[in-house]
Amino acid sequence: MMLLALLLLDAVSFVFAQSVGTFFNPPAAVKNQPDFSTNPVWTVGETEAIQWTTTYLNYTIALWQQILDEDAALRGPSIFETETGAVTQFNWAV
Repeated sequence: MMLLALLLLDAVSFVFAQSVGTFFNPPAAVKNQPDFSTNPVWTVGETEAIQWTTTYLNYTIALWQQILDEDAALRGPSIFETETGAVTQFNWAV
């Protein structure tokens, strides 16, 4: 479960770094902060409301897994995609 939360937060930090906008839930990860103890932990099976703002119209939100001993990450599944930018929230089943 903790790994799932870390994956989502890594995805959030990547998207946040790539776009003009802000994530409200989950909050953006602190850059260059190896301590993940303050990250939210979500339980498999629960539903979380993912909320953000952005000026982009065409974007994807995906899970990424950070490779801790390298300066790299592996892309996982997409959990949201849009080409209209009209949506700024969705419910995600963890």
